[in-house]
Amino acid sequence: MSIAPAPRSGRSLDRQREVELFRVSARSTLSPTAERHLDELLAEEIDWPYVLSVGGLHGILPLMNLHLGGREKVPSAVRRDLQERSERVARSNLYLSAQLTLIAGALDRAGCPAIVLKGPAVAATLYPNLSLREFGDLDLLVRRTDLAGAIEVVRSLGFVPWRNAAGAQEEAMHQIEYSRTFTRPGDDLDLDMHWDVARSFFTGRVEAEALWTETTGFTLHGHELRGLSPTALLLALCVHGAKHGPFPWPRMKWICDIAEFVRSAGDFDWDAAVRRSEELGCRRTMLLGLALSRPLLDHPVPEVIESDLNLESRVEDLAERIWAWLSQDAPVSLSFKERVANDMTLIDSGAARLSYAVRRLFTPTQKDWGSTRLPGRFGFLYRPIRIARLSGQYVRHPGRLRLLIRRSLPSSDSDGTS
Repeated sequence: MSIAPAPRSGRSLDRQREVELFRVSARSTLSPTAERHLDELLAEEIDWPYVLSVGGLHGILPLMNLHLGGREKVPSAVRRDLQERSERVARSNLYLSAQLTLIAGALDRAGCPAIVLKGPAVAATLYPNLSLREFGDLDLLVRRTDLAGAIEVVRSLGFVPWRNAAGAQEEAMHQIEYSRTFTRPGDDLDLDMHWDVARSFFTGRVEAEALWTETTGFTLHGHELRGLSPTALLLALCVHGAKHGPFPWPRMKWICDIAEFVRSAGDFDWDAAVRRSEELGCRRTMLLGLALSRPLLDHPVPEVIESDLNLESRVEDLAERIWAWLSQDAPVSLSFKERVANDMTLIDSGAARLSYAVRRLFTPTQKDWGSTRLPGRFGFLYRPIRIARLSGQYVRHPGRLRLLIRRSLPSSDSDGTS
């Protein structure tokens, strides 16, 4: 897999050594082969300020400290910095995870059960130590029918909405979005309250209702919490990375999560996971996450996954582009058309691509409902507001709309199942 050089100040810089250092050291365990490869990398010249800066951005410094902190080839100042940052992450993780148990307990007592998503659940179930997986906020999934009650509970705990909304705006938010962020001014703690895992137009996703049938318990600080079953967790991790901007999978720690899942999978039923991903319409999304994890593994992904990836050249190409984006010094900015094209790559069928194109074009977004405050009974007007806004962009330039639709539809030589 090639890594594209990244521009800085008009120069093209080769970051292959630094990116390879991330790939080798950002994992919970090292095989003898990885140990030797790491020693070889450290014998070469490394841009350590870049490693610390980018490694911090991607949330992988605790993993790197695990394998670099005791190596004499790493400059002492770098080892000290890695240790200090890792200790800060450990303290933060302990505080956040303790608060999580209190919030989840309050929701349970109020009859609004919640599933723990992402950070703390991933750290507690996939990593050997809670401090190895950095997280900065909390994520809980509640049933849509429990949303009003859950919001009252978190408000009673001192949380306030990060974005104020009322009337039709609030109703539109709950219908169109999939989560709402609350913050607690007293300790600057952010809580994302989810009622779905992605926006409705994101077709390669896991429906929230399906997750409630696939939960399992895990223990955190002596408290029993609800988490996702292994298969649901894998699919949710892959969907989470794929739906994020400014481009899919912008944080390397999310790829580390997939690699840690594969590393600790044991007798996990991969055939059943593929079947489940097909049922939920997120097979390609899962394959992308597993393709991205391969550089962090010392062994191939399971045979059934490798076989499917061999049939999905577009998924493989996207995985390679993402690793190239992750290696760049400058922020990556993709156009709307590029984002849509990437989404299309992950949609499993031709019919689903067409459905996505229509919903992507005409489902109101924050830009639409956030720009105009309407009374509750007029929420239906947000759809024509979006259509009017898009008309201003595309009617004057119909070629843009034709290109977008053309990108959205399956090619004539494919039935969308390849």
